[in-house]
Amino acid sequence: MYIGEGGIEADAIDQVLQSRKAFANAVQALDTEGVRSMEAQDMTRLYRTVMEQALGKDMVVSSLACGLSVCLGSVQKGSEFDDSWAHTFLDHEAIKVFGFVQAEDRLGHTHERRFLFSMDPELPAVIVHLAP
Repeated sequence: MYIGEGGIEADAIDQVLQSRKAFANAVQALDTEGVRSMEAQDMTRLYRTVMEQALGKDMVVSSLACGLSVCLGSVQKGSEFDDSWAHTFLDHEAIKVFGFVQAEDRLGHTHERRFLFSMDPELPAVIVHLAP
């Protein structure tokens, strides 16, 4: 899906994160895939719980779906995000997060950050292809 050799393909996931429709479809697809795996369901519950605890009361986890290697989701807030919004979650001792990619959107007065991250040590990086 968004996985290349050794990590998350930035070009592929950026297109999804920038489009509301593509993002909603991708979350639904990952959620459907996750329903077939108890481990993926457990990971979704764990990461959602940690996110909700780490992010505080002014942010809402509006979507989150995990497969066996990656999670895709979004967080919403009534004001702008600062650049360090995800650090409390990413640095939480109960989880391991590897490559992390995000995009920002605004829905009326609501600010949203869409993201994808790896929870698989075999996918530790975000792969960016440079133009020749």
